[in-house]
Amino acid sequence: MITSETPPARSATPARSLTSRAPSPSSGASDAPRSSGLGLLAAILLFALAGCLGDATLDEIDPEAAPAEPTYEAHIEPIMIEKCISCHAPDANVGELEGIGLDECEKVQDNLEIVSEMIFEKNSMPPGGMLRLTSEEKLTLQRWFDQGASCD
Repeated sequence: MITSETPPARSATPARSLTSRAPSPSSGASDAPRSSGLGLLAAILLFALAGCLGDATLDEIDPEAAPAEPTYEAHIEPIMIEKCISCHAPDANVGELEGIGLDECEKVQDNLEIVSEMIFEKNSMPPGGMLRLTSEEKLTLQRWFDQGASCD
């Protein structure tokens, strides 16, 4: 006996592939690319950080932020090690070739005028993307210079 079966009814809506889902109306998704806002956040953070890197004038910072009587060994040498001698030491090719060594107290004394000019007048050292001197470090250096830059 031959029976005639009716094929199942087809839906008017086409079938979707598993890889291409349409957004649901409640998700708020659209085809337009979304900006994560990370670029803006990074720009804001960099701008805020720049304000913390020693841009205050020496008159604007707390006088208690730096030692009243800095010494080379306790206060100046650590600044030179952290911020200067990577370029201004005998084993560095940049500053030492220009005759500006800062790896010893006597060399700092010998170059006091140019160091002061580059740090305080031109604000050009350390250069480029190097870690800048903080306002407290600048005040420490200024006080040491003003008190005779002793190596004792």
